[in-house]
Amino acid sequence: MEKFDVGGVLVTLEQISAAITKLEAIGGTAIAQPLRAIGSPLATCDYHKVARDARKAFPTLAQPKGTKQKHTPREKNSFVFALKVHTGLAEKLPATAVLRDPAGSGPGHDLITARRMAKKNYGEDQAEEWARTLPGVVLVEKVADQVPKLGYDVRATLAGGTQVHIEAKATEGKGNRVAIEEGERAHNQDSGCDHQHVLFVISDIQAAEIDGKWKCSGGNAAVVLDWKIASSDLILQPSWLYMVPEVPSGMTFHLGD
Repeated sequence: MEKFDVGGVLVTLEQISAAITKLEAIGGTAIAQPLRAIGSPLATCDYHKVARDARKAFPTLAQPKGTKQKHTPREKNSFVFALKVHTGLAEKLPATAVLRDPAGSGPGHDLITARRMAKKNYGEDQAEEWARTLPGVVLVEKVADQVPKLGYDVRATLAGGTQVHIEAKATEGKGNRVAIEEGERAHNQDSGCDHQHVLFVISDIQAAEIDGKWKCSGGNAAVVLDWKIASSDLILQPSWLYMVPEVPSGMTFHLGD
């Protein structure tokens, strides 16, 4: 059963959902006490850190602190929001909570910036390695950080000048839903680009902090060739939430063996 690290405690989606239900069903600002009442392991997590990370990643969650006479649900609201990010429910929050913030909020979005960047780089590195195996490839370049943004992560140039534009995604989850930025969507759907498009998704990766730096390993990679985004597979969020198409068994492989 898949588990998620929330404030230093490993919990299942069912336990996260139960905690959300409990915290939203009661008033006040308490977090640990109502969670202890339902026997939730999240009662022992570092919910203050989780809440702080949520406000850092989503500044629109921030609100003035309360006083001893008049408490505000600032911490509780931020913590519940973070739980909803883990369960993929963030898109159902009121627009005032998230839609003004440009950060992604769907499954796969990581509130820890350094870990999120490590996964991004890992996905791009693995996509680059895969691109070097393409028949007739003469040049492979990582272009994700190019300015202005191109709307994809890796470019492979084949003999004859044909290009393959690869969008890379890496997640600790199952990889059936990924966040697509507007520029990525626009390049695939609207730009009229006649080069080949590929979606490269690595799921079930392991991310660990080693000597103060986040490093990723393993995972299962799936390649969507001739990738064309269907609007029916998109859910509007601060970024787009995309349902990844099923990939033929021959286009999936395990990394790290």
